[in-house]
Amino acid sequence: DPDAAIAMIERGLAHNAGNAYLLQAAGAIQERRGSTDEALDLYARALRSDPRHAPSWVSASLLLQRRRKEGAARRCLDLALAC
Repeated sequence: DPDAAIAMIERGLAHNAGNAYLLQAAGAIQERRGSTDEALDLYARALRSDPRHAPSWVSASLLLQRRRKEGAARRCLDLALAC
C-alpha cells in the first residue's frame, strides 16, 4: 500500500529529515504514482544529504532518461558509478 509506505517514511523523516534512504524510497513511490517532479525533488534532497548515495543517483538517472534528458541522465549514472 503506497499510502501506508509514505506514512511510514514520513514518520522516519520526522526523526531524521536527511535520511537519504528514506528520501529515495519516497521518491520511488512518488515516481510510481506519476509525480515525477516531486520524485526528482526527493532524489535531489537525498543527494544533498548524502552525495554518495548511489541508489538516488541511479533513480534520478532513470527518471531523467525517461524524460529524454540523456546528458543529465548520463552524468547522474557516472556519479553513481563513482560512489
